[in-house]
Amino acid sequence: MKIEMLCENKVKLMLEAEDLSYYGLTFEEIDYERPATQRAFRDMMSRVRRDVGFSSEGCRLLVEARPAEGGGCILVVTKQPLQRKSRSSVRKPGEGKSIFRFEHTDDLLDALTGLRRFREEETRLYRMEGSYYASVKNDGNAARLLREFARECPSRTEGLLEQKGAPIAL
Repeated sequence: MKIEMLCENKVKLMLEAEDLSYYGLTFEEIDYERPATQRAFRDMMSRVRRDVGFSSEGCRLLVEARPAEGGGCILVVTKQPLQRKSRSSVRKPGEGKSIFRFEHTDDLLDALTGLRRFREEETRLYRMEGSYYASVKNDGNAARLLREFARECPSRTEGLLEQKGAPIAL
């Protein structure tokens, strides 16, 4: 297993077929509901913590699994802090739009790939102050997808984007 620290909150694990075999898994069998996958993931994250100092304590983990050549796979693990939502800063489901800020261009590109599935939902992209933002219907599938790649912004960000943000054509 090769470990690559992508940034402070994201790490990439590159597993070869032999690594998966050690855990008794194949890419097709990876399912966090399975005890074998849970044990393997805990063991991998313990090694990641020891080797590169990536700790997931007090964070929610989002895991993206992709097949790799030769029967292996790539796991991209993103940690997100557990957030306490205040009434004033986050909208209730069904109210207006959700705004998401992308910390890295790669996250934006990965999200856009997934957003192709939700063409029926209105998505707007903006660039403001060196960051990219996406505005989507708050209770839609696109919003659920974007939560994997970006941080949700306070509701007041929508007004700032309309005033200062540069729209990007999709």
